Amino acid sequence: MGKGKRLHHSFSNTLPFSTLGQCCRIAEKLRKTIEEHDFSPVPRVTVSIGCTAYIHGENWQSFLQRADIALYDAKASGKNMVKMR
Repeated sequence: MGKGKRLHHSFSNTLPFSTLGQCCRIAEKLRKTIEEHDFSPVPRVTVSIGCTAYIHGENWQSFLQRADIALYDAKASGKNMVKMR
């Protein structure tokens, strides 16, 4: 892979029985761990994370859409961030 090339991968994870605050703290710890890890020969790896909480009774589409918006908020804010919605 040449210098300046970026790979974009997405995945989702659920943390049942956790508050939004707990999820964001876990996400921030993950973000920082990835940022500080040496992935040689890759010069720098960062991650943007969007967090949200399921609202009882909402449909999954709304829930996932809100998480997606939080992710795009993180990317739009300069990347390598955790944002919640």
